[in-house]
Amino acid sequence: MVRVPGWRDCTVPVFSHHLHKAPRPYLHTKQAHMAVATASTSPQLAATLADAFSDDPVFTYLLPDSSTRPLALTIYMASKILECHRRDFSVVVPLADTSSIAPSSPQSSSPDRRLLTESVAIWEPPLAAVDDTSSSAQPPQSGSGTGVSVRHAVFQNYGGSGVASRIQALQGMSAKRPTKPHWYLSLLGTASDSRGRGLASRTIKHVTTECDRLGLPAYLESSDIANVPLYRRHGFEVTSVHQLSDGPDVPLMWREPLPHSRM
Repeated sequence: MVRVPGWRDCTVPVFSHHLHKAPRPYLHTKQAHMAVATASTSPQLAATLADAFSDDPVFTYLLPDSSTRPLALTIYMASKILECHRRDFSVVVPLADTSSIAPSSPQSSSPDRRLLTESVAIWEPPLAAVDDTSSSAQPPQSGSGTGVSVRHAVFQNYGGSGVASRIQALQGMSAKRPTKPHWYLSLLGTASDSRGRGLASRTIKHVTTECDRLGLPAYLESSDIANVPLYRRHGFEVTSVHQLSDGPDVPLMWREPLPHSRM
């Protein structure tokens, strides 16, 4: 169960999957202070993302009722994370500094207990680009899988009047996603009380370092224009802006690999 931030007695079921897949061979996970999370941390990560996107311009546009938005976001994020594990996407989180933990401590031998679940990034690998129909700011279409159907239902049930037209306003975004193979930053969020510690930058760098090593580009849609400077510091540049009718503008950003970092 996931306790919804700001809701006293409301809990949301998270379907328990015992998935412990090995990371994809082309994503190294031995970088210091980073890890690819397993499904056992899904409840905490869903709560983190729900909190992180509680005032996000695009999700506020899709879910305008602030009283139901925490519940809707928690259901949406729980479904998204579980689908990521099913599809073997990379759910990247920082690791705590365990240098002061005694070797005999349970934390020293339990990777999940060392995860900093206050920040999480969902990275989709290049092969996912050819069959993916949803993005961080793109409501999924119904009928294309259990997780997608759940997220579609979230917008239908909690989006209020006019949600269909707001969803339609986002449909052009997926068509703008490049067809060239790339790593895709689907979601990135840090809990509101954990910002300013560099956690988001660590989750970005974890994959962009691999992009440079392999000579692969990366792509994202920034659902909050205030985050553009952060992404620019990591090599992303705005290539176009998706304009929503009566809603926020969404910068679309592309990152070419750094040639001097290739191995």
